[in-house]
Amino acid sequence: MPDLVLIALRIAALAVLAGVAWPALRMAASTAFRNRLGAHPGLPHLILAAIIGYVVLVLLLAMAPLPLLVTAAAAAGVVAGLAHWRARPDFGRSRGLPPGTLAATSLAMVEDDRHLLDQARRYGPVFKIGRYGQKIVCVLGLERCNALLRRHGDDLVSGGLPFDRLIPGGFIRYMPPDRHARYRRLLAGALTPELVRSGRPMLAEEAAGALRAMAGSSTATGIDPAPHLLRYTTRSMLRLFLGLDRDDPALEEALALYPVIASANLSRRTRKRVSAALSTLTRLFAEAIGRAAGGGSPSLAASLVAARTDAADDPTLLGNLVYMIETGGRDTADLLLWVLKELADHPDRAAELGRTADPGLAQRIVLETLRREQSEYVVRRVVRPITVESYTVPAGWLLRLCVRESHRDPAIFTDPDRFDPDRFQGDPPRAGVYAPFGLAPHTCLGRSLVLAMAAEFLTALGSGCDWRVTADGPRVFGSFHWMPSRRFRLAFSSRAA
Repeated sequence: MPDLVLIALRIAALAVLAGVAWPALRMAASTAFRNRLGAHPGLPHLILAAIIGYVVLVLLLAMAPLPLLVTAAAAAGVVAGLAHWRARPDFGRSRGLPPGTLAATSLAMVEDDRHLLDQARRYGPVFKIGRYGQKIVCVLGLERCNALLRRHGDDLVSGGLPFDRLIPGGFIRYMPPDRHARYRRLLAGALTPELVRSGRPMLAEEAAGALRAMAGSSTATGIDPAPHLLRYTTRSMLRLFLGLDRDDPALEEALALYPVIASANLSRRTRKRVSAALSTLTRLFAEAIGRAAGGGSPSLAASLVAARTDAADDPTLLGNLVYMIETGGRDTADLLLWVLKELADHPDRAAELGRTADPGLAQRIVLETLRREQSEYVVRRVVRPITVESYTVPAGWLLRLCVRESHRDPAIFTDPDRFDPDRFQGDPPRAGVYAPFGLAPHTCLGRSLVLAMAAEFLTALGSGCDWRVTADGPRVFGSFHWMPSRRFRLAFSSRAA
């Protein structure tokens, strides 16, 4: 065989090996994928090792005899062909699977925030997708989702994130049913709307302080509001949970430790460092609960002691309190960032917030932002095959109940893509059509606190601050949700100044 033909065959075989790996490499290089890996200790190193191993293998094959190289390329091509065949929309229809593509390396969900809506328009409210190698069935329509949870609750389990393993007994969101019911009763009985109402002056004080800090650090090019928002929500929750004064040294000590245990950062921290930080935080929480037993201002700690005198000795309860603040503070800060983005995009509403005497406007803005952007999605792992509509979902697959996309149903919300806080005037929508805090029995325990923190921040923003957008860009997918652009910058100034 002529040398040129041999060289061409070798180049073609190497091209096949590189081309087969390209979709996986593109996925691994995406920012959204790397953000997601932040919550999974050890996994980034395994993926890096796999990439290096594949590169080394290809280099070794490049120097191997041609028949071996061609055989490897042919095998890789067959695998790629099977993956392509399996990704076709009608794959599995004979077995009752719903339509939709299972492309394992697809980035559509993190590159297009309307991807799931587009899939629902194409295939109907039940369809399958692939993401990062996972096989997922998506369901739209909250009535359908609620009925599904009622009918198949025993066939579905919460997946959980790695931080769940750091808490003895697990995080409440991922607990088995009996344990979940026990701790949910305890925490719901302590984190009451009455407790939140008693804490409103403190929340107002924290919101005003956060805005003063934002105005004090602003420059002509603006600042990133996200760190300030996270500090506001975390400080507020710490003070309400533990009954801390604003100058209590324990407050700053705890704030310094939260970035260490943050669920999105676990892969960037050593296990020893995370364990030490979590141990210190649980000690601070136990001490606060102990102090609350002696009386003092209303707090979650005081309510827990009243319900259970041994609350300070329960490591499951303490770990959950720590991570309720971590997850709740982060989600509420993300919500406030979206609120600022919505107001930046709708300056007429921002101006109205600054001049209105309507105390309900701030809450309506928050509710509409929750509807459009910062809504929970609910994911369960199927442990036994279930039927959804006329389709089968096999055991081991994930079931994604699409709350955010269900809030875009034009049959329920007129002109659903429009930002219109006034749609929340009057009676609130029922849970069957509007569920930004999740679906039963795992709805968010802190609903009233989230709404109070957001409303107090908006009230302080409207009455005490002038602000403007200095930079912006397209939205991005963060570790868990879609987020405003990382280039989003605002300049703040205090009217008092």
